[in-house]
Amino acid sequence: SSSIIGGEDGTIDLESLSREISLDLAKEERYRAEDSMKKRAIYNSKDYDEFRAFVSCSQLKPIRGKKEMSELLMTGGIPTGISSRNRRRKRKDVKNKRVSKDAVTLADCKGGSSFPTEPVSTYMEFQRDWLRHCKKVADQIKYLSLFESSDSILKVFSIEMDATILSDILKCLHSFMLFDEKMEVNEKKRRNMIVLWLSCFPKCGRFHLNVAFLDDNEKALLRSIFDWLHQQLDLSRREMEKEGLTLNLNDEDEILEMIRQQYPIS
Repeated sequence: SSSIIGGEDGTIDLESLSREISLDLAKEERYRAEDSMKKRAIYNSKDYDEFRAFVSCSQLKPIRGKKEMSELLMTGGIPTGISSRNRRRKRKDVKNKRVSKDAVTLADCKGGSSFPTEPVSTYMEFQRDWLRHCKKVADQIKYLSLFESSDSILKVFSIEMDATILSDILKCLHSFMLFDEKMEVNEKKRRNMIVLWLSCFPKCGRFHLNVAFLDDNEKALLRSIFDWLHQQLDLSRREMEKEGLTLNLNDEDEILEMIRQQYPIS
């Protein structure tokens, strides 16, 4: 830039040069932060406004080290410039809020070690149970089986479903499909449970955003599940024919195909 070259002798203005370099570095840092946030926010934003809010916060820095934390705690998160009397009052309010929050957390944990016996009604509760109780595939299947109707599923996921949760449930359903006969699971019950969840996903919040980013492995799992479901219908037909009975499963075939068309798999 010509602004950093001063005088007729062509000497370099080091102060201007340093300032321009600092500005360029700041721009580059902001670009990288926003780009990184965009790549993360695309998976977690339910609409453009929320996506934009995530990106606008990309420059915020996390608290690092005990020194920064102690400086924040010394004021209780209260801005400077407040009178000492009001500061004491606000610090007391902050302390009471912390105690109240801890009390709620402890109350929530009481009896939390036992496996749930009823479906939850909020997404936050589902996430809590999923992380706490569903580390093994068998426990995941047991937990998902608590949701016996589309209403119970959509009550939790109608507004929001995280891409990670969707992926976890798809993998769980695929594992359930592969379970052998030792599990002593009724085939019709297994098929109905898988169809129930697959039919509800398209009605869940952020579905179209989440499925747009399914990787090849997850798409392969979906194809495998739908193929298995069609095979199960064919097996039911053949078994009924052996017994001299006729069973019209055309409606189920059509419903299954309608569900499949809502997923980006070929």
